Amino acid sequence: MPEKKHEIEFPTTWNYRVIVEAAKADCYDTILKVLKKHGIDAKPEKKNKSSRGKYHSYRIPAVLDSREMMDTLSSELSALEGVKFLF
Repeated sequence: MPEKKHEIEFPTTWNYRVIVEAAKADCYDTILKVLKKHGIDAKPEKKNKSSRGKYHSYRIPAVLDSREMMDTLSSELSALEGVKFLF
């Protein structure tokens, strides 16, 4: 029997996790600008830093209206200077 694929129903609350270089201090402000551009008022919550302090992680709760919005926002966030990983 084939596995059933899980579809995301929109609107949905999505929790992005962003890993950024600690040396890129302005990355937080740039993330905020991208979120505001898409009408998202969420503030990234600082979660962890790497054991050597080179990276910080943020959790971003965002309400997304469509798959297109999710894909566009993911693409823009991952392209920011200093962002190493987005999931």
